[in-house]
Amino acid sequence: MSRSPLTAAGRAAAPSVVAEREGGTMRVMEGASVPGSQAEDRADAGAENRAADRVVPEGLRDWRIVVAVRDYPHDAATIEWALAHTVRGVDTVHLVHAYSPLRLDGCHWQPVARARGARAMAGRRVVAIALQRIAAAYPALGQDGSAVAGTPEDVLEQMSEVADLVVVGDDSLEPATPRPITWRVQDAASCPVVCVPAGYRTEAGSPVTVVVDEQGWDPVLEFGVQVAMRSGAGLQVSRSWSALHEMLPETDEWLADQQRAFDTQLTEWQDRYPAVPISARIELDDAWPGRLRRSSSLLVATSYAAARVRSLPSDPVQQACPIAIVPDGG
Repeated sequence: MSRSPLTAAGRAAAPSVVAEREGGTMRVMEGASVPGSQAEDRADAGAENRAADRVVPEGLRDWRIVVAVRDYPHDAATIEWALAHTVRGVDTVHLVHAYSPLRLDGCHWQPVARARGARAMAGRRVVAIALQRIAAAYPALGQDGSAVAGTPEDVLEQMSEVADLVVVGDDSLEPATPRPITWRVQDAASCPVVCVPAGYRTEAGSPVTVVVDEQGWDPVLEFGVQVAMRSGAGLQVSRSWSALHEMLPETDEWLADQQRAFDTQLTEWQDRYPAVPISARIELDDAWPGRLRRSSSLLVATSYAAARVRSLPSDPVQQACPIAIVPDGG
């Protein structure tokens, strides 16, 4: 592995999470853990909704964020991740619960009507409970939700056409899942999709890692920068050696030249977003996907590279970080 930082140590990173507008100036609020989540016991209760006098970095884009909810206990980490990367006054959040409809369209028999209504009511209840929990921790953060009839992959694929980001719990880590819903959503979505493992908790200081190939960097780098600005993390840009050459480098000097060329390619991004520390890595072995999932707060890749980054860390003690898949071409 070769690594090169593009910014000086100690450079101010972007402030995190929730912001509010005060007299035309955007200020940051440090969000609290969502009540009832697995991270709640570790949360500092005194930090809830505590104002921090820091300005949100210039260049932050507004996002329409869709959060998929199966039920609150199961998706507490997913909801918490989404809200921790939501900027109040800039982003909007919409919770979505997909429920299986009663496939008897056109039937007006009363028992069928009652069953159809019961399914819709159960879906709305799931959304209402999640919204109540969110409102308790983020009282000034506006959000709403919908219960939509349909399969989760169909509902989320269509929601991705109007959203800037879809956040969903990662069911690929669950046993006996032949083709995870999250993979199907990642492959078909029109916007980036973040899949959050159940119970995941971001470790402070972990970077957002973007995996790049020979071309098509802009969509994944732009998304990675936007996440890094919201979380206060640094951005780490990783390139696997196999994407460059089939054989290992012959000399350290030649590899150093490649690293310098890589740094040069990223200079424009560092100049464009000076508040985000950016570093570059060249991965020299085939174990890089698992290594990056252990050491990152988020692993970002294009649809083309999705199969590679879905690999799990070999060490079962180490939790896998969330994965974001950005559609090819943005």
